[in-house]
Amino acid sequence: MVRFYSGKNIPMILGRDQNLYETDKDLNSSGCFYQKSVPEGANGRLDNDLLYGLNTQLRISKRIWYDAVKGFNLTRDFADLIDSMIKQTGKKPTIIAIGPVTNIATLLRAFPTYSKKIERVVWLAGALKVPGNLFSVPNNTGAEFNVFLDCVAANELLASELNITLLPLDFTSKTLLNAAFFDKLSELTSFYGKFTYNLLSIIRATWFDGYSTFFAKYQLWDPKAVSIVKGIDVSEPISNRSLAVTCVGDVNCDGQFMVSRVLTKANLYVALMCLEKSRLVQMSILSE
Repeated sequence: MVRFYSGKNIPMILGRDQNLYETDKDLNSSGCFYQKSVPEGANGRLDNDLLYGLNTQLRISKRIWYDAVKGFNLTRDFADLIDSMIKQTGKKPTIIAIGPVTNIATLLRAFPTYSKKIERVVWLAGALKVPGNLFSVPNNTGAEFNVFLDCVAANELLASELNITLLPLDFTSKTLLNAAFFDKLSELTSFYGKFTYNLLSIIRATWFDGYSTFFAKYQLWDPKAVSIVKGIDVSEPISNRSLAVTCVGDVNCDGQFMVSRVLTKANLYVALMCLEKSRLVQMSILSE
């Protein structure tokens, strides 16, 4: 994602390498059993890191590592970054979270007032009324990876004063990457249009569940989060503060959203409804 952007310097912060459940002393947990639920694939993480070799087509972005000079300090660096963005733009930042929210929860533990300095968090996570996607932990049918990988951080986000827009599998599953959408991508002539089509073609050819099942299962996860932030008309999130996350140290049930009688402190909105697939093909997101 960083290499896609070839403009001005991009600030980079090294995040945590363990979730909060496994680093909190009072929870007395041992081992990285949550992280072990993520399979690395046939070539380890190389395919993801190198985009199946297509990374060589991208320019190298200018990056500023916050910890390069003064040493690693996630919370202070994250807070400094938010402050600098507000100072430069005059606006509060919106955070797009497409994984576990460990780093955001870590920031708020150190600087609780920074929940007021963030416009909102758009979080791609969870499953409410549809099955989860934790295929590597088959007994846990209700959890989604981004919540499961740090259920403590998930609950702390719900207990914060953040504005949160949740994009669960209920939402993303309504817009699969169907054949019509894929064919439309193949017609793009720009560099990034061709790059996206080529990358998705490789993913389709190497799909873990077989080539023929790709269109039935591949969802537009990350792009849907970006579309919400960009204001593209794909959903109207509704308020729902009656949610909590199971987190008891049992991989067979942790990371599931459940109905709670205690309202979240966070101003929580959930995206559920979505445009029809046929209308998505006509969206301006596919224009050059």
